[in-house]
Amino acid sequence: MKSDGVVVFVQPRALRPPEAGKYIAGTRGLIESPMRGLKYKLIGGSRAVLIEELDRYLESLPDETGPRREAHQATAARRETV
Repeated sequence: MKSDGVVVFVQPRALRPPEAGKYIAGTRGLIESPMRGLKYKLIGGSRAVLIEELDRYLESLPDETGPRREAHQATAARRETV
């Protein structure tokens, strides 16, 4: 028996911190500090940032090219312990 299903894609309008961090290619910890300056909504007692607000934040970051000039702090710490 064949079933013709409908695929529905729902694009969220807002994301909670863990998903917001992933959205900007980071982590929850990475987004926590910028979230203090971003507008958010309280939904069910949790903070949720609008996608448009996350897009504006991401676009405000400077573009970079070429190799990193200095090691990321975590990378530098790992090198010191080896």
